[in-house]
Amino acid sequence: MNLIRVLIIVGLFYLIYRVLKGLINPAPLNRFKEVRPDLETENEADPEELIRDPNCGIYLPQKQGIAAFVGGKVLYFCSEECKQQYIENRKKS
Repeated sequence: MNLIRVLIIVGLFYLIYRVLKGLINPAPLNRFKEVRPDLETENEADPEELIRDPNCGIYLPQKQGIAAFVGGKVLYFCSEECKQQYIENRKKS
């Protein structure tokens, strides 16, 4: 019976310790997620625009595309080969 009483008293002291520790130094709401404001604002402020390759039709991020000035417009291609095919097909038309 004395062992149970000691365990209950130790448990109560532990609960009181946790409550006081939480009041003195409250943990952030999301303490497991590292907050990186520099990355979040970069992703939100500069969304990567997808463009469509006019030759093969695939979509790719504009930053990865190969730019070419064709017919008074800037077009983006997925590869140098697609760019050359498009220019050659345009000359034939």
